[in-house]
Amino acid sequence: MLKAVIFELMLKSKVEPAMPPYMIDLIWDLHKHGIKLFVTSPLSGNEMQKILEPFSIASYIEATIPMKEIEHTAFVLDQTIRPRDCILLTASQEGIDLANQAGMISIGYSDPHLSAPALWRAALLLEGFDEIDHTFLQQVYQDYHDDVPKTIVTTDRLLIREFIPSDFDALYAIWQEPDIRCYLEGCTNNYTIEKAKFTAYIQNIYPYYGYGLWGVFLKTKEQLIGQCGIELKNRKDTPVHEIGYLIGKQYQGKGYAKECVNAVISYAFDKLSAPRILAVIDKRNLKSIRLAEQNGMTYVEDRKGNHRICAVYERKPEAKPET
Repeated sequence: MLKAVIFELMLKSKVEPAMPPYMIDLIWDLHKHGIKLFVTSPLSGNEMQKILEPFSIASYIEATIPMKEIEHTAFVLDQTIRPRDCILLTASQEGIDLANQAGMISIGYSDPHLSAPALWRAALLLEGFDEIDHTFLQQVYQDYHDDVPKTIVTTDRLLIREFIPSDFDALYAIWQEPDIRCYLEGCTNNYTIEKAKFTAYIQNIYPYYGYGLWGVFLKTKEQLIGQCGIELKNRKDTPVHEIGYLIGKQYQGKGYAKECVNAVISYAFDKLSAPRILAVIDKRNLKSIRLAEQNGMTYVEDRKGNHRICAVYERKPEAKPET
């Protein structure tokens, strides 16, 4: 996951900074979504701070970093961020070269206020900032690092992303909780079998459909607390998008379930163009039924399952969750 973005502070002259409005808007967007922000320049830290003050963004910046520090592979921004966790935005070839030496993604851009250097060694070149936001930069990060799972959506408190094999033990522990296990279909007590099924799901479902059941993590700690996602099911000979969700017992009662379910439903409508979303819920699971209702879903019918009766709930794009 992208943890930090470093902006190279460019100067029109020795005393006049190049900080166009689109850059300030991007800084605000990244700060809002919890991505740490740093500024680098050949200038000293005090000089950089003085330049930033007139733009009312100094409070968003974690620290200023001398340009020469970026080239060291041992460079660490804090105890949790490594160079590979960062993207450097720069309009200079020097910045690109230093980022590359540090193992950091470099994104070059052309600034109309500055002379246009050759930025051909950047991982990506931008012609403009119209579509650049936190989502775009997260996708660049994931595309660059093949071992990074795809982030689906983030909320104020949660990160929802594709599972990776190393997530299994934490998820399996949640599956074993009695209040959750009693509602799971097709889950055995055999750790080896379930791990093999989990790995096969990741390897086959995500590439084929582009979506599936995803991990729900606390954004601040990347602690797995449950799962939520969309699967394509065949109901009455008709393909439908069906949501599934569960949250570990110790994280229940904190609003996480409502937060992730609403985010995933919105994703299904906006990104998957789903005409409607179904939830098929064991009628004994009153908490899950209430959660569906809170997220704007309405009762459709009862349906017999494997030794149980389920309630089918539906939400269409025009419906809204409870406030």
